[in-house]
Formats: sequence, structure tokens, C-alpha cells
Amino acid sequence: MTTRMKDGDERLARTVGLRWQTAAEVQRTFGGVTHEIAEALDRLWKAGRLERDAREINIGVGRKGGGRKLRLIRYRGRE
Repeated sequence: MTTRMKDGDERLARTVGLRWQTAAEVQRTFGGVTHEIAEALDRLWKAGRLERDAREINIGVGRKGGGRKLRLIRYRGRE
């Protein structure tokens, strides 16, 4: 399966840089709508243009009733 790049993806890939950033952080720099930026970042990752770090973080574990898991996904350009 190949990933089809869209207009603006190349410019977005250059904007990301080498520092790990979430989609929201990239959106604040690049502009646009956060979910569209997240989709573009995922396309760039699948195309091999970006690195991706995804992890689950437990929040509120010590609270009554347990806690929740938050999925943190960050991207950065390839070195």
C-alpha cells in the first residue's frame, strides 16, 4: 500500500524539524486545523519522511476510581 501525499505535506515536513512535537504543537507553528495536521503528519510518517513516537501515559492513577490512559503521539523529521 502506498501513501498518497497531498499539497502542503512537503512544506509541513520541513516545518516539523528535528525536535519532537505533537500535532497541536506543529499546528500552532504551521497553522490549519489540528485534525488535518495530525492526518498529514501520519501520512508523512507512513511515507518515511518523519519519525513517530507513540506511548500511553497513565493519568490520575492514584485517584479514586482508577485513572485513564492518554495516548501521546509525537513526530520529528528524520536526521
